[in-house]
Amino acid sequence: MIPWRGRLRFRQYIKNKSHKYGVKIYKMCTPQGYTFSLIVYTGKCESGREKDHGQKTVMRLIKDLTNEGRLVITDNFYNSVNLAEEFIQNKTFLCGTLRPTRRGLPKNVISTKLKKGEVVGKMNKNGVRIIKWFDKRPVYMISTSRRHNATIIDTGKRRKVTEEVIRKPECILTYNENKKGIDYSDQMSSYYTPLKRGLKWFRKVMMELLFGTALVNSWVVFNWKKANKLSKKNFCESVIEGLTNKPMLATVSGESIYG
Repeated sequence: MIPWRGRLRFRQYIKNKSHKYGVKIYKMCTPQGYTFSLIVYTGKCESGREKDHGQKTVMRLIKDLTNEGRLVITDNFYNSVNLAEEFIQNKTFLCGTLRPTRRGLPKNVISTKLKKGEVVGKMNKNGVRIIKWFDKRPVYMISTSRRHNATIIDTGKRRKVTEEVIRKPECILTYNENKKGIDYSDQMSSYYTPLKRGLKWFRKVMMELLFGTALVNSWVVFNWKKANKLSKKNFCESVIEGLTNKPMLATVSGESIYG
């Protein structure tokens, strides 16, 4: 979310964000925080209510990664049985949290009462798995991966007080390990941000994408598989120094570029 409280047709309000009003950005990130694709939300279509908006948004974000057998992690805002089946058609795997009010879910899974630590699941004829696990509260998951079934595995961790072994379904472990990419990207973009009050909304969007998202992408690539990683602050300072200290001189030759 890019903060903006001024008048704007497609300004959004999200109550659980630090900046509750602004321009909404849909992003797809790697677990390392690299933003692969993004969409600036500019409001509903002219025909009125958008049908399957979440599903269409996800498919637009992953359009260059389909038919490669990749695993995509999404949250409950987007997930549905229809989305999972479209992933299967495009030879792509899906895993994520799920809202129990979505259409097409098996009632015998959603309505089953579980005790703490118990899990239940069901797969439809197309290979979409719906899993319900109870911890402190019921957790609903959707997956198209064959590895994600209704079994609980050892996480290798123990509770601090009771020393009890922590066990969870594998789909939840996969989700928790990979969902951090989007949060990490947003967190790093917020550090040393040039955004300030008084800027027009389109300038804010441009500056966020250039000095936020693009800069974080460059930093992630720069540190990729390096033992001595450069901090975000030092990387920004190096970029600024490289852009300001060296004069940008162009040498013009008398030769024609056309030969």
